[in-house]
Amino acid sequence: MTEVTEEQRNNDRAAAGPVSHREVHTYLGTDPDAVFGALHLPASGRARGSVLLLPSLAKEQFDATRGMRRLAAQLADRGLAVLRIDYLGTGDSARSEDGDDAVEEWVASCRTGLAYLRALNAGPPAVVGLRAGCLMAARMLTEGQETGPVVLWDPVSSGRTFLREQRALYLMAVGADDRSASGSVPLIGTTLSATAAAELSGLRLDPEKIGTDGRWLVATRPGGGDRGVEAFATAVDADRLDVEHMAEFVQPSDYLVRIPDDAIDAITDWLDTAATGPEVPVDPPIRRTARLSDPAGGEVTESIEYLGPHSLFSIRTTPPGHRPEPAGDAAPGVLFFATANDTHHGPNREWVRLARRVAGTGVVAVRFDRRYAGESGVVRRGERAHGYSEEACEDADTAAAAADPGSAGLAAVGVCSGSWLTAYLGRESRLDAAVLVNPVIWSWRTKRALRNADGPDAQGVPRSDPAFQRSFRGRVKALLQSRLPYPAWRLLGIAGITQVPEVLLRPLADADVHTTVVLAPPDAEWFTGQRGAEGLRSLNRRSPAPRIDIVSTEFGDHPAYHAEVRAAVAESVLRWCSDRGAVGSDHE
Repeated sequence: MTEVTEEQRNNDRAAAGPVSHREVHTYLGTDPDAVFGALHLPASGRARGSVLLLPSLAKEQFDATRGMRRLAAQLADRGLAVLRIDYLGTGDSARSEDGDDAVEEWVASCRTGLAYLRALNAGPPAVVGLRAGCLMAARMLTEGQETGPVVLWDPVSSGRTFLREQRALYLMAVGADDRSASGSVPLIGTTLSATAAAELSGLRLDPEKIGTDGRWLVATRPGGGDRGVEAFATAVDADRLDVEHMAEFVQPSDYLVRIPDDAIDAITDWLDTAATGPEVPVDPPIRRTARLSDPAGGEVTESIEYLGPHSLFSIRTTPPGHRPEPAGDAAPGVLFFATANDTHHGPNREWVRLARRVAGTGVVAVRFDRRYAGESGVVRRGERAHGYSEEACEDADTAAAAADPGSAGLAAVGVCSGSWLTAYLGRESRLDAAVLVNPVIWSWRTKRALRNADGPDAQGVPRSDPAFQRSFRGRVKALLQSRLPYPAWRLLGIAGITQVPEVLLRPLADADVHTTVVLAPPDAEWFTGQRGAEGLRSLNRRSPAPRIDIVSTEFGDHPAYHAEVRAAVAESVLRWCSDRGAVGSDHE
């Protein structure tokens, strides 16, 4: 077990901010099956109870990260030790997500979390399940696990219901094609095997199997839950709570996730009242590193780190035997950017998977959360994190400094606003290679509205809706696109009036950054409509010609959930690793 120094503990406190608790990230269990966890402890070092928070699955798990952090922080402020976990095969925990035994691994992760909290000797842990996390809690309780009070927060009554909802969301947002891997069930946020999906479908809230003893809180949206939820709540004689704004929290219609502060306050109050144990000292073991298997079957090491003055949460993935400078030799590095308010895991956890593949080739990988996203920064009421801001650029510089291997070379990859930050580092001559995935902002002069607004239009989403096309602005734009000489069009892009791909790409060419642009069909249409091909012809007149590759996928979506888009990104990154002379590359 890695010893945690006082300096690292101080970093934990800095990461948690000026509140009356501290947040510590750690690995649980044994390698190579480590479970990632985040522990929230009262500042006094004493607790009068403990709580295990079980997240939902797929996209809901990632969207709810900051809300779950807020709940954990408030409970710790009330004197409770709180543990959040990523199930095996999800988040930053070990394993791939598409194993046939995924459901059993999720439940095993819950057992690991319970055992960790029981070792604190603060009494039987309470359990809070969110959405599909309620099914994990129910499955665990059928095994006779001893727990304290149980909270079912916006529960689904069955895995079949949850899976049907998630499949409908995937088909609506991503679409279907005949390229899906045989036997897999793709969702937004994860991909399940057919076997695991069938087992998930079989999970349900069953009071006969769980038992009706103990104290329960069932927190549902106004109007109550479905028939299965209502029958369960009646059978266990649960306390009831109406919680609002859950759709904006776990099923947001755009990139902006709204944290249901009132619901979190009410659940905190209920658990505070339910915790009746005496205060005891707690000193949990903290482990910052884990040895995990990479997708090719080798071994890599992942380390939890906090970067820069704002203690940005990060995971560094390193090859076997790697020693950081100055003790060892420099290795090439890859830096991963999320988009918008998304977490450091990337689309469908691709950054986790790809980081481990990259490290398996001998390259170091760093993924991180910028301020007010994921695990970074104190969760504030009404918070917003903007992708095209000076703050975001500062965080990009901080992450690049941590990932930069010096003379060995650095590549970066990002989706949408993450691709803009990748290009920013390339413009500043910080990169050898850049992989830009589905950019929509091709200008360096971001408007104040773009930096501060919430709406998708202000954030640069291409306007192709019929209402806009019929408007005066839409008709003028169409006229300029088709009639304006290209040099004048480029000047409009330089001024930030419209989006011109050459404007973003030219500084990368000037810095000799090998740039790959991966475009899903809607983004390829945007690139073409903004006269990207003319910009490439302009750049290619230079001598020597710039290293710019355009990769257009046949299928795919803007956030890069589709497997074909993610495969194109992985191929580009792994090719760079191979070109840098990394050993054992699994690029084909």
